[in-house]
Amino acid sequence: GQFLDRASLNLANFGKNEPAAAAGFFSDLALSYQVIGQPGKAEASLREAVRFARQNATNNLPRLAGILLDLASHLQNPELASPERQLEANQLTREAMELLKQGRFSSRDLDSALAQLDYVARRKRFRDRKDELQFYRQWLDLIQNLQGNNARSRVGGVQSQLRRLLLEVGPIDEALAAIREQVKFNTAA
Repeated sequence: GQFLDRASLNLANFGKNEPAAAAGFFSDLALSYQVIGQPGKAEASLREAVRFARQNATNNLPRLAGILLDLASHLQNPELASPERQLEANQLTREAMELLKQGRFSSRDLDSALAQLDYVARRKRFRDRKDELQFYRQWLDLIQNLQGNNARSRVGGVQSQLRRLLLEVGPIDEALAAIREQVKFNTAA
């Protein structure tokens, strides 16, 4: 912990000249804090990572999206959960999804951001089923419009989740349309 604290101080100074690198280092530092059981310091490091990533956002939108999703998933930690933190996690997730819609980045960066989005979706606490349904609609819209095999490979799983929710929540016409889309997707695959 003491070593990580010293590293954090050094990174803050380093970031003044190299915000892109500092964003990555603070993100890694947050993971280290999580591993040693210091979620408060992990969150502070993630917030620094976001701050530095925003300074370099025009050069690397998927990296910013990935760091936003890292913070969103951290905010959903059951031990730290609160309505305010959940609201912030939702806002960060929406912002990341908007960034990912802009496209034009490497498949590695896209894969990393989509993996983070998968993780956020698994940890996400929804207000109700309609909130969950809206999230999966947005997610499906996002990945259907992205280029690359990894994005397309996620379509089936998201469609399946969306179909399940539609069958539970309705409307039934939309559920049937989702089932038809799933059949088309599976047939094409």
